[in-house]
Amino acid sequence: MSDADAADRDVVHPLLTANFEIFRRAQTERELEDQIDFVPPIIQRYGPVSSQARVTLAASGETVWVTPGTRGAGLSRMSVRGRRSCFAPVESVASRGLWGLNEDLGGRRSLYGLVPDGNPVVGLNLRDGGHLTVPVVEGVVIIRDIERINTIEFLDATGDTQRQLC
Repeated sequence: MSDADAADRDVVHPLLTANFEIFRRAQTERELEDQIDFVPPIIQRYGPVSSQARVTLAASGETVWVTPGTRGAGLSRMSVRGRRSCFAPVESVASRGLWGLNEDLGGRRSLYGLVPDGNPVVGLNLRDGGHLTVPVVEGVVIIRDIERINTIEFLDATGDTQRQLC
C-alpha cells in the first residue's frame, strides 16, 4: 500500500464534517485513549476511520461512539446485550440520519441515532396522536419506548424535514 493509499484511508468524508458538528470538534483525551478498535468486517466497506471516533453522552446519559468514515458513518453503544453498532453510506446519513435498534433484557426497544446539524430536538409523532420531542446532543439522540412512536421528524443536511416510520 502506498503512502497516498494510507492517507486516503484516514480522510473523513467532507459531507460528514460539513453536516455533523461532532466531527468538526477536536477529539477529547478520552477519545484519543479509548479509540474503538472493533469494526466488524461487514462495516469495512464504509471505510471507518476509527482514529477519528468521537464519544458523546446522549441526553439520556448513555454513551454513544460516533465513527466517521471515508464512505459512511457509524454509531456504537454498549448495552446489556453487548456492543450494538450500525453504519450507513454518507449520502444516506446526510439525508435520513443514522439509526440503530437496541433491545434490553426486558424486551424494551430503543433507537439510537445521529442527525445532521440544525436539530436541537427530534420530534416524535405518537400512535395516539400526541407529539413529544427528545433532545439532541452533538447530533446524537436516544429514543425509548419506540412502540408508542409512529414517526420521527428531523431536518436533513439540506434543511428539509424528514419523517421516518418507526
